[in-house]
Amino acid sequence: AEALITLLAAARARRTVCTVDTEAWPPARCRAALDAAKAKDVVCATADNARDVKARLGIDGDEVGIIVMDAFDDDGEGMDANEEEEEKEPNATWYLAFTSGTSGGAPKPVPATHDAVMAYARNKIAVERIQSDSVVMLASNATFDLYMGDACAAVLAGATCAASSRAMIQSDFALVVRASGATHVCCTPTVFSLLRCAPSEVPTLRCVTLAGEKMSTQTLETWAPAVELYNAYGATETTVVQTYARMRVG
Repeated sequence: AEALITLLAAARARRTVCTVDTEAWPPARCRAALDAAKAKDVVCATADNARDVKARLGIDGDEVGIIVMDAFDDDGEGMDANEEEEEKEPNATWYLAFTSGTSGGAPKPVPATHDAVMAYARNKIAVERIQSDSVVMLASNATFDLYMGDACAAVLAGATCAASSRAMIQSDFALVVRASGATHVCCTPTVFSLLRCAPSEVPTLRCVTLAGEKMSTQTLETWAPAVELYNAYGATETTVVQTYARMRVG
């Protein structure tokens, strides 16, 4: 949930977000990402998390600011709803997504602009038929641009975002889907394989979009008759995914 809040807050404040995974990425990769992004602040969920991140990445408080989310309270100052906004710059960068680089090079930051993300979100809403009563499961890692695309599309459609910890998704993805009443899931086939249940066991689920890897025949035969199943493809450089194919058996 912290990643979602940070993404939306950055959009409101017209700032750029660069997400890193301090649990899964080696410290050197995290530090390289921060340096490549020229990060001015690091947002952490808790004070303990902040201390760990500073130690692991060698961050000096004078070098990069540390923002601790649980230090905020309801009485904290914020932007007035009637406060005049800065002039919007549609080509301003909203977030940076990292690719693996080319020719064995280091990961490279790819900027996604506000207008490009909104264009993607509008098309995703149309293809997947996301509505105000939809529940969009944020099943991907927050460093993956599928996560940003899902979040932006859900918010733009007035739908509900459902967020869960990575541990919960890995241990019982079916429970997460049932408990949230998720109607839409977009992730890699590997993550989707963690569902480990029949379509009838997740009756609210009506649209599944898989991207990033090859879809298995078993997934196709099991899920295509039960939900709207899409195979999507895209390059990070052109903002999330660009092609959708409705998958059917036969």
